[in-house]
Amino acid sequence: MLKSIRSFVGSAFALVLIVPLVLAFGLWGVNDIFRGRMADAVAKIGEVDIASDELAREFRLQVRQLAQNSGGQIDTQVAIAFGEHRRVLERIINRTALDIKTNELGLATPDEAIRTNVQTDPAFQGAFGTFDRAIFQQQMSSAGINEAFYLDGVRKDLSRAQLLDSIESGVTAPKGYIETLFIHRQQKRKTKFLVLAPELAGTIPEPSPSDLEAYYQENEAEFRTPEYRAFDFIHVTSESLIPLVEVTDEEVSKQFEFNRSNYETPEERDIEQIRFGSEEEARAAAASLAEGTRFLKIALDKGLTPDDIAIGDVTRNDLDDEIAEVVFATEAGAITEPIDGPFGWVIVRVLTVTEGTTVTFEEVKDQIKRQLALERAQAELFDIYNAIEDQLAGGATLSEVADELGLTLTQVEAADRNGQDKAGKEIESLANHPAIVQEAFQNEIGQENYMQEAADGSYFVVEVKDSEPSRLQDFDEVKEEVMSNWLTAERKNKLLSLANNLAERGNNGAKFEELGAELERAITISPPIPRGGSNETFSRELVDDLFAAEKDQFVVGPVGIGESFVVAQVIEIIEPELSASAEGIARMQIETSGSFSNELITHYINDVRTGLGVETYPTMIDRAVGAVN
Repeated sequence: MLKSIRSFVGSAFALVLIVPLVLAFGLWGVNDIFRGRMADAVAKIGEVDIASDELAREFRLQVRQLAQNSGGQIDTQVAIAFGEHRRVLERIINRTALDIKTNELGLATPDEAIRTNVQTDPAFQGAFGTFDRAIFQQQMSSAGINEAFYLDGVRKDLSRAQLLDSIESGVTAPKGYIETLFIHRQQKRKTKFLVLAPELAGTIPEPSPSDLEAYYQENEAEFRTPEYRAFDFIHVTSESLIPLVEVTDEEVSKQFEFNRSNYETPEERDIEQIRFGSEEEARAAAASLAEGTRFLKIALDKGLTPDDIAIGDVTRNDLDDEIAEVVFATEAGAITEPIDGPFGWVIVRVLTVTEGTTVTFEEVKDQIKRQLALERAQAELFDIYNAIEDQLAGGATLSEVADELGLTLTQVEAADRNGQDKAGKEIESLANHPAIVQEAFQNEIGQENYMQEAADGSYFVVEVKDSEPSRLQDFDEVKEEVMSNWLTAERKNKLLSLANNLAERGNNGAKFEELGAELERAITISPPIPRGGSNETFSRELVDDLFAAEKDQFVVGPVGIGESFVVAQVIEIIEPELSASAEGIARMQIETSGSFSNELITHYINDVRTGLGVETYPTMIDRAVGAVN
């Protein structure tokens, strides 16, 4: 139900499930549709102002996400240069427009729906997958918000979803459009091709000193060192706190008893059953069975099929008590006496017996103890999180925080954006922790530090100590690398020139086989190649060019893996058979209808915005996001 709202308005409430609650505080309800005019507004829609701190917080979260996805390449100013702050503001305006509309329409979300949403949220579930109020309250406390405020955020999110779901319901794409799109996507190309390996470039003459110097100057980016950062960090995880948590044997025993059914698999029997209209009929059938008549023959004589009498695997609890008592006392392969069940007389045949299993307390006590300890460690994690935040707010350095709270401070002398040292080796303390590296390159020296949440639910904080900018290495330092790169580039250029020459001659009428014979290379025919496909021989770039080419046209492109080039000729354009593609077309109908729904919702939101009127205040926007002019 929340798919639409997250796609179109970037629900700020949804952000709380992605980033630490403490960072999302204040994102919901800030644009309360009943508030008055504010002095620091960045925009206005209708009579509702959007506060600068709302934009600032949401933009900061967006920058962190972009930094993580780009390996730390995008910082605040780069995001601003790309207009990301304005996209964030647009989402906030869209969200506010929907809030105003849901209020006008009187859309309400019942308390039961809110309760279900919260209780099924994995963020609030304990070790056994059920809602844990203690964890919920810890999350609220960590975020600095109360339960009523949180539930109001849920209510608003669900109300927006109601509105958008009603708009997109039943939207489908036209059949002709779907079929045309299906043909386009499912088209394939069959080719003749020739792979030009690097050795076909021939001998590359030795470069002159001026050649190397020129290459060095024209390709400086290849010879720059990475930027390095020196930083300290504290990383706290639930796992690391387990040794500090006490769980008694009595608590483990109680947890085992409470969930005993989870450790027991009941006995099962695979049975067949024939129902009779009276006791006399059932006993007559039992006598016939005793004389050797087959069970299936009795059923067939009553007009029943094998499917009619097959019950399948059952446990004792699946059957009525009268029948279960007899059936579970009967061995595999045996047939019961007539049983007076709640719905008439029956005879049951037991086909197989699967014994039940029981896991003993001794077998699982360590697992239970660890699960309980992990839950409590998670609660302790929030306390430590708050303690670190308090220390940082008081002006303490990370070193001082670690000493005060007894935590481990990790110091990194020099790391690049890939978490490697100056020798190009992975730094062990940063292995599998890309978010810590990204934070180190996102922050600046002397910047105020905040706790961050990693993807695994742990927390960390980074303090940048020093920065070594990327620099262009002197020519003499990288002379051998310059030589190697120059040779590779020259070989590539000669090979590409050869490939282009062959393709040009082919497009002018030369036979492909004759072109291959000149190089003493055989021409190969490819299997049908799908649009957008690639493999070791056909790179994505080459495949895209093949699909842009006409039949019999020659194209050139790099191989998928390696330094070779491919000369290829389109010899067949294969269209899909619509009559044999009903399932694929139906699947595309569903997928494409989603994009039609998206377009419809976009138009709706734009209409609401137009009706309300939108004003933006550029100076306040730049100030809120920290734009440098």
